[in-house]
Amino acid sequence: MPGIYPLKGAIKNYDWGGFSFIPSLLKIDNTAQKPFAEYWMGTHPLGQSLVDTGGSVPTELSVIAGNLPYLFKAQDVREMLSIQVNPSKEAAEKEFARENAAHIPLDTIYATDKPDKGDEDYWAAKAAISFTKDNNIDRGIFSIYLLNIVHLKKGEGLFQAAGVPHAYLQGQCVEIMANSDNVLRGGLTTKHVDVKELLKHIKCEATYPAIIAGEQSEQDEKWYKTPVTDFHLSVFELNAGETVSFEPAGVDILLLTEGVAELDDDNIAIRLEYGNPSAVIFPGQTVYLAAATKATVFRASGAIHNR
Repeated sequence: MPGIYPLKGAIKNYDWGGFSFIPSLLKIDNTAQKPFAEYWMGTHPLGQSLVDTGGSVPTELSVIAGNLPYLFKAQDVREMLSIQVNPSKEAAEKEFARENAAHIPLDTIYATDKPDKGDEDYWAAKAAISFTKDNNIDRGIFSIYLLNIVHLKKGEGLFQAAGVPHAYLQGQCVEIMANSDNVLRGGLTTKHVDVKELLKHIKCEATYPAIIAGEQSEQDEKWYKTPVTDFHLSVFELNAGETVSFEPAGVDILLLTEGVAELDDDNIAIRLEYGNPSAVIFPGQTVYLAAATKATVFRASGAIHNR
């Protein structure tokens, strides 16, 4: 079914989430200071998106798009997350038969905190305060000294290879990953830690983080190369009055994180703005994205982008 449609994602109120970024994006009042951790866009059974097709009630995205190969998220990390490892696609298929197979996500920073927090001692101290209970110290604290502290600036990305231990520390980002939520935790968490299973999948080898700056195309679209084919991510950074066009090869999801823009396929137009920041695009025709103000719009796809 060709066309463009407004999309409503699923909100995840995990206790490590922030209080303002996602509520502002969705124009939700949060005077109660409830944590908003993630905004999921896709067909994951634990976070199904809804599509406004003009009917009396929204339609689940999976009903009209099938099972998308990717899961697209906006994240707001207020408190550091657990040390975790995602299994490889092959291991996920073998060990997690009830889940969809998954690669590790690509994260692209939308905004990060200003203070310089590149000192391992800072995060070890923060973890000691957050995860020490009844005088029992979480031994995951020591892993901080074995990992690289990476500060991504706005517009930069990082691809997490399968088996590499990592932890989100603080800030806001968009994330794209294969359509699964498989994770093995290694510490700094109140959730279950399966050491035996973790050791089966973790890579104990030197890793040098390669920050992805993105490659600019001819149409003001910057895209982020990764070694996997399950998902692709790009971003449009447009000035007021600028218009770009593209023809999706598969089902794409757009997320506006800044400004106001209009999505048009010559049949209908959708205004992307705070309160209504996301839309789904089906293949079959050219679509146009026009910036009413300076705008930032991310594009998630499970197929190679037509640029």
